Amino acid sequence: MKKVVFFSLLLIFSFISCDKMEKNIPIYSHSLQTDSVAKFTLNSAEKEGFIIFEYRNQIDSLLNLDLKYNLEGNFLISDFDTFLATEKVYKAKRLAFQLHQNKEIKGHTRTLFFNTKYGLLSSITFGGDYLFLKDSIALNTKELIFKELFLNLNKINIKDF
Repeated sequence: MKKVVFFSLLLIFSFISCDKMEKNIPIYSHSLQTDSVAKFTLNSAEKEGFIIFEYRNQIDSLLNLDLKYNLEGNFLISDFDTFLATEKVYKAKRLAFQLHQNKEIKGHTRTLFFNTKYGLLSSITFGGDYLFLKDSIALNTKELIFKELFLNLNKINIKDF
């Protein structure tokens, strides 16, 4: 009986002490430039004021992507850049995605469509446009989603002038 109580307390303690995590969520990355689909695994955790999103490519580790979302500052940090939140939001069927753009423009503006519960929906930049979905989709559906994202992004750029 003592062992049962001990292991029960140990189990409860481990659940309480662990950060909120989601593990091994399959993600399908669709590129606008090609018809191929890259498979990723998403792991997320909340730690020390950040939500960390780790996208792991199942074939090529060079394609891995790490994002850290700052809960207080509402900005994203990647390995190569910092992305500040814009005032614009893209509303999908069930979720609203905040648009983030790179802090320092080093050539082309890069826009991330991001939600704290979902993670990264899309990364859009000149010549490198990607969707990150939890389901695989048909080619025509991919093109419709990209069209909707570009229209939403163009609304932002037109209003800025």
